[in-house]
Amino acid sequence: TITAIYPFPVLLDAAGNSISRFLSSKSQNLRYLGVTGLASIVERHPKYAADHQLAVIECLEDRDETLLRKTLDLLYRMTNPVNVEFITEKLLHFLRGSTDPYLRKDLTGKICRIAERYAPNNAWYVRTITELFKISGDLVDPAVATNLMSLVAEGTGDENDDEEADRVLRKQAVELYVNLLSKPPSRMPRVLVETMAWVLGEYGYLSSVMPLDAIIDGMCRLLESGSAAKLGGGLPSTRRLVLSAIMKMVAQYGSCPAMAAKVIDNYTKSSDPDAQKRCLEFQTILTTAPHMLGEIFPVDASLEDVDVDVNLGFLDGLVAEAISNGGRPYQKPEDDDDDDGVFGSGAHRTDTASAFKMTPYEKPSTAPGQGAMRGFGSASMGPGGIANTALPPGGSGALNPQVNAAPAPVSNPGEPQLVLRNVANVWGKQAPPPPPSAPVAA
Repeated sequence: TITAIYPFPVLLDAAGNSISRFLSSKSQNLRYLGVTGLASIVERHPKYAADHQLAVIECLEDRDETLLRKTLDLLYRMTNPVNVEFITEKLLHFLRGSTDPYLRKDLTGKICRIAERYAPNNAWYVRTITELFKISGDLVDPAVATNLMSLVAEGTGDENDDEEADRVLRKQAVELYVNLLSKPPSRMPRVLVETMAWVLGEYGYLSSVMPLDAIIDGMCRLLESGSAAKLGGGLPSTRRLVLSAIMKMVAQYGSCPAMAAKVIDNYTKSSDPDAQKRCLEFQTILTTAPHMLGEIFPVDASLEDVDVDVNLGFLDGLVAEAISNGGRPYQKPEDDDDDDGVFGSGAHRTDTASAFKMTPYEKPSTAPGQGAMRGFGSASMGPGGIANTALPPGGSGALNPQVNAAPAPVSNPGEPQLVLRNVANVWGKQAPPPPPSAPVAA
């Protein structure tokens, strides 16, 4: 009630003192009441959270599941630029030991949000998100990994900022993932493997803790380990990203180490057509034009715009040579928006042809009901649609004495017929006896 009233410092101070007594109580019910009350105050008056931060942290040691969830939500609400590092560390610690799927997903989303909102610096953000990838990478939104890679590539994004600061950030990110590559855990989520592959592929040359050829060998061992758990499930898209990272580092190194050459050769026989195509093309470049590696895989070019020559001017020399050898010059086809293109174009198109048939259908040669279906609907049909079937006495045939007067002629003598002679009537009532015939006058 106090928090809903217009801010009144005296009442808020009194509420804060009462909450402190609730939080320090040994009763779980009173502690829950204190956490709930503090969450209401912190939502509108964050300054009251600092005095009770340690008391709230102690509530995380409680075994009551309801109190734990409420305390975690309160810590999320209490986060600010001053305590973000402390609270994030506590949330990560709790996330490591949690097995509740709903709680893990909720905590993962909250850690992502407070890290993006209150990160004290870029290096801390990279370390925190990478740790989150290791703990619950399967629950992280893929957009978080994209933001992390953009941060490493762009730096602060300020044109006036020192380029050296961005270089230091990239070097710290590379060393973080190099240490992870040297001692990979038994299981790495997909988002972690793909982020590590991208960072090392783009900036592996900045590493000071491991030479570039050793990083290439480490990536090759990871790819050839045969463990799907270490490759984030071993999906083809993840393997392709690791292969691309190896190719980029080979271009940075200037030569292809033996292990990298073996891996690329193995993947030229892969069942994945995309990976097979990449490795075949890379193998061709290595054997025919190794000096082109630097241009095909430029260093730190993830943010550079690609200049596209829409006129394909780089082919002018080849075109001129082909024409001089007797080739026919290219002629651009005329634009034609008509629907007659299905019959050809240019001189091969007939102007009178049409994609639609306009000739009317021929008139029927026989009148309706005189063809093969003439037997249907005739007087020889019984009410059920069966020809030449005698109706039981008292049936609907009694309404039409002409039908029962004489048997219908057989329409198809060659076909087997239903014989009802001397068959007892078992349906309906017995038919009334026929009226006596009038005496014949003498």
